[in-house]
Amino acid sequence: CQSYDGRRAPGIAALRYAFHDATNLYFVLDYYPGGDLLSLLGKHENFREEMARFYMAEMAIVISTVHRMGYIHRDIKIENFLLDAKYVQWGWSI
Repeated sequence: CQSYDGRRAPGIAALRYAFHDATNLYFVLDYYPGGDLLSLLGKHENFREEMARFYMAEMAIVISTVHRMGYIHRDIKIENFLLDAKYVQWGWSI
């Protein structure tokens, strides 16, 4: 079992640096100013069917990419999908 090593792949946020202190583990990623999918949903209250299909397909592609890289994320939620089509929060990966 291993943690995400920062390998680059389309749709995956690049891990630039990781460090820890006595109680926390920190990951430094690129900055994505577009926000996350949960924030977008909050602005719209709900998505039209075509918009929901688009984002579900994008999420499926990213999850498939993660699995092909040999990782299981273990904390998939919409606030971890950035609008720049990147996925974050590798603290739960194995």
